[in-house]
Amino acid sequence: MVSNNWKKVEYKVERMLGGKRVPVSGRARGFKGDVEHPVYFIEVKTGKQIPKTVLKWHQRLLFAEKLLKGNFYGFIIVGCEIPKKIREWYEKTVRDCPEGKIPILIMKPRYCREEFVLWEVSGDLLFTTLKIFAEKAKDNDEYFREAKEKYRSAVNNIKLSRR
Repeated sequence: MVSNNWKKVEYKVERMLGGKRVPVSGRARGFKGDVEHPVYFIEVKTGKQIPKTVLKWHQRLLFAEKLLKGNFYGFIIVGCEIPKKIREWYEKTVRDCPEGKIPILIMKPRYCREEFVLWEVSGDLLFTTLKIFAEKAKDNDEYFREAKEKYRSAVNNIKLSRR
């Protein structure tokens, strides 16, 4: 029996972030992301292809949440600890991302109940759960608003420097 877990995860992301799932996104003309959203360019990866490092990061998240008693966004991932596969996925997400959107990579490891988000804030990669990300994004949290503004200004600066 073929598992449609990847499709379930895409629908869950659609519900939580308020986007629209793109069927057969890899083959759809004009759009490469898995979930269409007005602010974010969303790429979803699921299953056993997710490196075990993500589960170790999850343990760090759980520890930090307990330590900080829920007042927690996620943590910054240092470049040297990012597995090659995740780095390639994120770089592809950034390359495929249309102008003006924020690229995010969502990962759902096999046998894990949580989905995780990897995204860039001020040049650093931030790792958090989809639940935390969705809550903060929908509340238009100050931290997320600031991150969006910094990302957009960085994109504008790159455009100006290319001219």
